[in-house]
Amino acid sequence: METHDLIVWNSVIGAFAQNSDGDEALNLFKRMKRCGFLADQATLTSVLRACTGLALLELGRQAFPVRNHHN
Repeated sequence: METHDLIVWNSVIGAFAQNSDGDEALNLFKRMKRCGFLADQATLTSVLRACTGLALLELGRQAFPVRNHHN
């Protein structure tokens, strides 16, 4: 595709993650961020799925740090 928006990025990342190609999903996620796109909930779900499939859950946690709101 010539133009990419967040829906396109999420769709392709999600497809790779769902089809057990976590490496490619994570590569696209990194590329998406370099292109200036911000991740949303759909991105988070796909990246975590890719990390889980690759047994890289800690990498997923690093990509989306959870903030403690109980201060």
